[in-house]
Amino acid sequence: MHSRPGNNTRARPARSVKKARPQPAHSLENRTAILDSLSAALTGISKAATKLEQAGKAGDRAVCRQELGPLAAELRRAIAEIERPGTLH
Repeated sequence: MHSRPGNNTRARPARSVKKARPQPAHSLENRTAILDSLSAALTGISKAATKLEQAGKAGDRAVCRQELGPLAAELRRAIAEIERPGTLH
């Protein structure tokens, strides 16, 4: 005997309501912000490295020593930005 539509006595399970998914850690907005901060850090490295390179080419040891500090600081800043939770890994 086949059951007819409408004569089905078995109750169907209630449909679950889809919950809003939390934003993924790497949403487009988040990726853009991360890339902007990395770009700023890399620009700082580039500027500091350029100054150091110019002083090296000129043979100016005092300026070379003076420019190593800012380059090291920019490198630390970039590394911290890369290692920060939520960045692109």
